Amino acid sequence: MSLQVESSTPSGGALPPAPDSPADKLHEIADKFFEKTLELNPIFATQVGDHRYNHRFPLQISEEHRERGKALSEETLAALRKVEVPKLEGQDRLTFELFESDLRRDLEGYGFPSHLLPLNQLFSEPVFFAQLGSGNLIHPFQTVKDYDDWLGRIADFADWMEIAMENLRRGADMGIVQPRQIIEKTIPLLETHLIDDVEKSVFWLPIQQFPSDFSQAEKNRLRARYRTAITQQIIPSYGKLAQFLREEHLPKTRESAGLCAIPHGEAWYAYLVSAFTTTGMSPQEIHGIGLEEVDRILGEMEEVKAKTNFEGDLAAFFVYLRQDPRFYYETAEELLDDYRQLKEKIDGLLPTLFDLAPKSDFEIRPIESFRAKSAPGGAYVPGAPDGSSRGIFYLNTHNLKSCPKYDTTSLLLHEGSPGHHFQISIQQELEGLPRIRRFGRYTAYMEGWALYSESLGTELGLYEDPITYYGMLSAELWRSLRLVLDTGIHAMGWTREQAIEFALKKPFSPDVVAQEIDRFMAMPGQALAYKVGQMRILMLRRRAEAKLGNRFNLKAFHRCVLENGALPLDLL
Repeated sequence: MSLQVESSTPSGGALPPAPDSPADKLHEIADKFFEKTLELNPIFATQVGDHRYNHRFPLQISEEHRERGKALSEETLAALRKVEVPKLEGQDRLTFELFESDLRRDLEGYGFPSHLLPLNQLFSEPVFFAQLGSGNLIHPFQTVKDYDDWLGRIADFADWMEIAMENLRRGADMGIVQPRQIIEKTIPLLETHLIDDVEKSVFWLPIQQFPSDFSQAEKNRLRARYRTAITQQIIPSYGKLAQFLREEHLPKTRESAGLCAIPHGEAWYAYLVSAFTTTGMSPQEIHGIGLEEVDRILGEMEEVKAKTNFEGDLAAFFVYLRQDPRFYYETAEELLDDYRQLKEKIDGLLPTLFDLAPKSDFEIRPIESFRAKSAPGGAYVPGAPDGSSRGIFYLNTHNLKSCPKYDTTSLLLHEGSPGHHFQISIQQELEGLPRIRRFGRYTAYMEGWALYSESLGTELGLYEDPITYYGMLSAELWRSLRLVLDTGIHAMGWTREQAIEFALKKPFSPDVVAQEIDRFMAMPGQALAYKVGQMRILMLRRRAEAKLGNRFNLKAFHRCVLENGALPLDLL
């Protein structure tokens, strides 16, 4: 993007603290915690541009790793209690408050056995590891050391797979298992890596893309080592886990859909609601808000239908939009080209609403074929903070009927700019803040900002066509439905069939509905973050508009929300 950050110093940013001051002590604690976090989470270290641990893959589901993580949080919280909080000001006071809140939330989370549910069809390690090993994500394949480092990660990953099976057995003995549909969808994702020809493996791709400065001797050595690692470690690990799931674990999975059906599931879900929304709202309160928002948006859709002069009720309008071929792309190439052209247009319009922007750009890629069937419609992966790699908006081109043209604008605003790429990149580029702030992630803030960004298409002049505006409403309707469906499944005992029946009354295809509901079943609470975060940001904007009147400046409001980095909603 051509627009650059005018000032990356947050408003209220303090001067460098005096030696031995409370602020100095706070920074020391935060830096020590971040360093230990990098050591415990080497993939996160790679993501933020620290390559010291590129030879390791984290065994986060192991008891030993969990004990180390819990001890780090306890020690850090104890150290924070010795800081003289009344003497902290500005950004330092904000850092203390969110740091303490995060640690308390993390420690509460260790009370729930998430490590006993290590697999799902969307974001679990076996899927992510294949992305890493393809050479197209955050693990670099630029030097001989990079290639050797990856061999170390392969060894750790084989250990992770063994621990996963052990944990699944323990979970089954305790009645802590995933719904049957989740494991059924996970098995094919593992089996896609069971191939006879090593050179057709996604893990062989880095060997096909050697940098030009590698010697022939190094190329020969690495080819031999990668062939051995793929045939003796990677393929057997995927095969063993797939066989275990199909033959031993699948019969022990549950028919129920919600977390409330397993031991202590009600308390676990309440924790996840709090963790993902960073609010004190109850599942029941969120469920009610979702129902209200669904009704409101359906009313707006009636207005859109009237503007198009469509003859028929709203249900018929939904069918028309789902079935008319003019609303769909004929090829994946046409879809990708449309998104890329729209990206250039949006980049040129953003200065009308923002006086800051990231220095880094992003690219648009199709989701890899080995995970496309179970992947969402779009997803964003941040680039490196030092600019060595760009952000990636992965677009799912697997099923063109799930990618209507009227969804293009809202989805790109959400995943790209001014949505995820814009917000995360600005945060990573901030100066004058500790690293726990630059790289902190709060789902409700981040997804809330991205959903809020979709609505900015109106002010950018991108929704002048009623059908395109309908696409934005459709996306918002789905996020509102998530409030109803997620809480219905996990707090109110809805079955999968009940959830599907409720959602099918709205403008979504059966395939999309089933896939999304399986997502809620696999990731309790996460889907609540989008709408809850968006509504909080909109509430703050309306409050500012009402208080400031003619003095309200939208660019200043956006700067205020973005320039402190991601925050819990209860501190925003």
